Amino acid sequence: KHLLLSLCMFHGVLIERRKFGALGFNIPYEFTDGDLRICISQLHMFLEEYSHIPFKVLAYTAGHINYGGRVTDDFDKRLLNTFCRVWFGENMFAPTFNFYKGYVIPKVNKIAEFH
Repeated sequence: KHLLLSLCMFHGVLIERRKFGALGFNIPYEFTDGDLRICISQLHMFLEEYSHIPFKVLAYTAGHINYGGRVTDDFDKRLLNTFCRVWFGENMFAPTFNFYKGYVIPKVNKIAEFH
């Protein structure tokens, strides 16, 4: 659940940054929902194939291949990989983890509890 939310947050932040033109990314990139779907599919596959959570593999496939494969600017690549390093790691299971101040992983089990 934490990993899926992190992937969705990663995707959402990239899509939102794109809206701000040169303030969001140095070069406009065409990220799509297909990028998120393939990341989710890979996450499912990784969790079935590995006996542990492969954080580095997930960060690499998302940050360097699925999304990062179309990123050409070095500063944009650095930003993508920073998100992956911070958001896809064991630290995401710590009770103090934040995507950003106030943006935490909800501690709920059902959608009705989230509202």
